Amino acid sequence: MLSMKINRAITTMVETMLPRFSDVNIGLMITLDLRDDDYDDIANINKSACTHFHIIFHRPSNYTKVLANYKFNNGLRDKDP
Repeated sequence: MLSMKINRAITTMVETMLPRFSDVNIGLMITLDLRDDDYDDIANINKSACTHFHIIFHRPSNYTKVLANYKFNNGLRDKDP
């Protein structure tokens, strides 16, 4: 089983790809597709739920701005937060 600390992975990616004092017009967007598929019931094979989580980082100075947005889909219809 693979175990990963997501907070360290995202922090490392941001530090590597978007260093402090980056250009004002540059940002970094990370999208996570968190999906839960239900394959136990063959009749409902298309039944699934997912959350799309978008995170945008902006580092024009010594601090980091973080914007986050998510969209939940329960398999039947979309629901916005």
